[in-house]
This record gives sequence, C-alpha cells and structure tokens, in this order.
Amino acid sequence: MTQTKETKNKISYDLDLSNSIFKANLESLIGISRENVKLIAKKNDDFIKEITEWDYNEHPVPDNYFHHKGADLANIDWLLLNSIFIASYSYFEYHLYSLARIVEDRIPDKVKIKDLNGKGIYQYRKYLHLIGKLTSAEKNSDWQNIDKFQVVRNKLAHNGGMIITDPTKTKELEKDELFKFLSKHGVVMEGSFGIIRIKDTKFIEAFDKLTGDISDNLTKEINEKYPDKRKK
Repeated sequence: MTQTKETKNKISYDLDLSNSIFKANLESLIGISRENVKLIAKKNDDFIKEITEWDYNEHPVPDNYFHHKGADLANIDWLLLNSIFIASYSYFEYHLYSLARIVEDRIPDKVKIKDLNGKGIYQYRKYLHLIGKLTSAEKNSDWQNIDKFQVVRNKLAHNGGMIITDPTKTKELEKDELFKFLSKHGVVMEGSFGIIRIKDTKFIEAFDKLTGDISDNLTKEINEKYPDKRKK
C-alpha cells in the first residue's frame, strides 16, 4: 500500500495483488499450524516413550519432571491454535478496512467510514454495502458465519475462552448456539463452562476459506464498479 502523488489523504492499492497477498498469508498461518500440530504430536509420542522406557531404579525421576513436561505438552496445541485463529481474525479485519478505504477514496460520496456507527468488521461491511453499494457486502449466510467466528474471537480474547460464565447456567451449555457452531467444526470445549480449545486446524481452515472467498468477491466487485483510474 502506497500514497498517491495527488494527495496525502488518499491511498493507491493494487486490489488483485492485495487479495493474493491476503490469501497467501492466511495459507502461511495454516501451514504454520499444520507443521506445529505434527511437531506437537511427535513430542507427545516421544514423551510417552520416555515415560515407558525410563529406568526408574537406576535413575530416579527429578521432582515434577514428568508433571511439568506433560502439562506443557497438554496445553501447547490449543495455546498455539487459539492464538493463530485470533491473528487470522485480526488480519481479515484489517484487510476489510483496507478494502473499505479504497472504496472511500474512489467514490465521490461525502459519507466516510468513520461516520457510520459500529466498529471493526461490522462498520467496514456496512460501509461497503450501504455506501459502496457492493452486493457482496450484503448480510448473507457468509457474513452471518463471520459473526459467529467473531463471537468465538471475542470469547477467546476477552472471556478466557469460556462460553458460559454464569455458574447457574452450565447445564445450558449444549443448547448454546456457539456450542453447536464449534461442535460442527470439531472444536473441543472443556468443562461445564465450555472453555474453547482449538486443537486441530479444521476450524482455522474453515475461517480462512470463508474469508478468502469473501475477499475474492469483494475484490472482483470493487474492480468492476470502482476501477483504478491510474490504470487507464
């Protein structure tokens, strides 16, 4: 992304290139996730082998050695993948903001992104739909799924990953719509509070596929409705 010579307040943007970079970076995050899941699985296998083959008579186990090592291995997968999902979500949010900024620069409408209520993805999608008149930004099933992923992100970032916070409502966990959504994607939810533990890449892959498709559709429509005048 670079500034144009015409004005410091506008930005020039190769939409196709940006879209390609966005999707390539998401693929990189998926690649990192897959490689680390394999590495963690191998470390778990090595740990089990170490326990079973340890010569307890000749070599007493150091205090808490297996406890600490086992605890690390039991938690590293979800700590990593929860974080990668949050990073993927934040990256999509910024990418959507960038697309909204380009539309803002290419149309004569005086209404700006900051003039609309809301924030984040909600505000950017609304701008692209209401002001940019993009049909691909209309609230459809794809964007409804983005809303569900957003709830997951917020639970992880602000709620310790817990679906239920009221101890009197733990029996309602399996009735919760978020529980159903996560179950469909194979996400582990531990305890009566439903603590979200992303332990494989399926959930992140589903998010990346969805956001990649949305980005493709928005990029195509922006190019058609608001072509870059520099290319003429």
